[in-house]
Amino acid sequence: LLVLLAGRTVCGREVWPGWRAMAGGTAACLAVIAPWALALIGRLGLPAVFGLLRTEGLERYFASDAHVKPFWFYGPVVLLGFLPWIAPLCLGLVKSIARRRDPEARTAVYAAAGFICSLVFFSLSASKLPNYILPLAPLAALLVTWEFGQELKASRRKSQGPLLLTLSLASFAAILGYAASGDYLYGEYRTIALTGSVIYSLSTLLAVVGLLRS
Repeated sequence: LLVLLAGRTVCGREVWPGWRAMAGGTAACLAVIAPWALALIGRLGLPAVFGLLRTEGLERYFASDAHVKPFWFYGPVVLLGFLPWIAPLCLGLVKSIARRRDPEARTAVYAAAGFICSLVFFSLSASKLPNYILPLAPLAALLVTWEFGQELKASRRKSQGPLLLTLSLASFAAILGYAASGDYLYGEYRTIALTGSVIYSLSTLLAVVGLLRS
């Protein structure tokens, strides 16, 4: 609901949907959650389900003492969670907001508003875990693909996205290689870091070839 509210507001659309849309959305929502909800109520009972929702929803958000993290906790999570697409993701966020009145950017603006507002919403929560922002991945994917689409439509001299992506790949390869070569990691973690460094190094070479060809 927060994504819908933010996206429709930024795009200048009517925030309150019509009755037909409300009925269809409610029916689709019930079709998804009703079987699970009925099974849970049948297993635990209605009072226990309400208590579970209160504890795991409202109390965990407003007054939880579990998984308490600072406000900026999701910054590094986004950086690592959306590798290696963080560079075009940031470009897509900036460009879409700058072109928020352009009809061709409406989908990207919608996704950007939903992504930013939802990230702030999760950051205000008292309890934070990295997997909480997993539902934002589709919005990030929309922004990344929109950004690359804009790069393809623009002249070949405008290649900020591919260039930053290549630099990101090279940076990740160097960081993982440095971690694997020092005394920071041991055992299987060093093997994983070394493998990741090799994969990102090969990806960097392919990206450089693509930049040179274009």
